[in-house]
Amino acid sequence: MTTINDLDKNVKKIQGLAGGLASQWLAGERRSLITIDWPECTLQQAYKIQSDFVSELSKSESISGYKAAVSNSAVQKMFATTVPASGILFANNAFSTGASIALNRFQQPILETEIGYKLNANIESLFGALDPSSSLPVTAENVFEYVDAIMPVIEIADVGFSARLTSLVDLVSANTAFGGYVLGEEFALSDLDIKTLDTIAIGMSKDGEPIGSGAGGDTSGGQCGSLAWLINQVYSLGYRPKAGDYLLTGSLGKVYVGQTGVYEAVYNGLGRVDVTLT
Repeated sequence: MTTINDLDKNVKKIQGLAGGLASQWLAGERRSLITIDWPECTLQQAYKIQSDFVSELSKSESISGYKAAVSNSAVQKMFATTVPASGILFANNAFSTGASIALNRFQQPILETEIGYKLNANIESLFGALDPSSSLPVTAENVFEYVDAIMPVIEIADVGFSARLTSLVDLVSANTAFGGYVLGEEFALSDLDIKTLDTIAIGMSKDGEPIGSGAGGDTSGGQCGSLAWLINQVYSLGYRPKAGDYLLTGSLGKVYVGQTGVYEAVYNGLGRVDVTLT
């Protein structure tokens, strides 16, 4: 287990690695694998690198929400873990359905179909009244008390690293490969039956041709459990989600290598979202 002393003695190393990742992000370069320079880096230390990386980017970009990654059992097996990971969304890389995005904005983009949630003001009241020493109160049973709207989302993850990505530490350090996200039309919570979220069927097409499918229940823990986990996770890391923030609960179905073309994801009962890569 990593102790406070372990973190303290590695402060300069963590700051240096985070600064390097931030510089690479801002310059549009492939990101370094932390484990090459620091093979003994722990997951806790990786989240500290991510935090410093986010702090550096926050000087010029605003946080617009949070994302889950490694959120299904198949991907968790690839990264030798049994739990998801979390990352930060930035407003500069948020797009609306129908957007046209240049491929050269990314190093190695992959597209993921996801379900997104917009938080309401109750989340601020919750965290404002919460005793820091108390257990985290968001559960799969009450999580929708804090949700204002739900929407289909295409996340664009950027897995452009200096070498093949195999380590969860490297993924977390680099903000879980966040590249951007495309939001579909929002649905008010009152217009949906939240009990059916896991059964939503998703079809993905490229240039009008079907290329894959997924379902709302493809995340470990289902939508309710994944959403509650994400809120509690980012709170435990020191972030304070606020009204209007977006939360993405993780990839549903297969992922798609980003290439030139029009991608459209159709969600049964939750509309559609499309993006053109040029």
